[in-house]
Amino acid sequence: MGFVGALYVVFSCVIYEIVIQAVSVTSPVLNQISGIEKVLVKSGNLTEINLLLNESDKLYESIRTECSSLYLAFQVIKVLSLLNCSFLFQHFVTMIFAKKLGRFYDFPQIMHLSDLTMAVASMIIYDWFTSTV
Repeated sequence: MGFVGALYVVFSCVIYEIVIQAVSVTSPVLNQISGIEKVLVKSGNLTEINLLLNESDKLYESIRTECSSLYLAFQVIKVLSLLNCSFLFQHFVTMIFAKKLGRFYDFPQIMHLSDLTMAVASMIIYDWFTSTV
């Protein structure tokens, strides 16, 4: 079980690194596009509007691959977050059934603490992704 857990952590780290890289590339471009949109809202000149729309299209096109990889990584992180919560839920279910069967189940162990920490961190990260990013 320790090997599978280590693989899970390494896979999570790789996905998070993909997200960090994609966000670092796309954030400045999205800020430029936001500035262009502010100018477009106020502009009444058709020539300026057409030039700015062409420029924003080029900027969107330049970050297309990063945005698609970012979206895919967000979907994987969603699944990983649900898995983290399910690991903790599995411990609670095991504890309840072991108690009903009259068997001993060591509940507060380091594994339970790490699963609780991962589940809480996953909920915070998932909330951050859905509300901010």
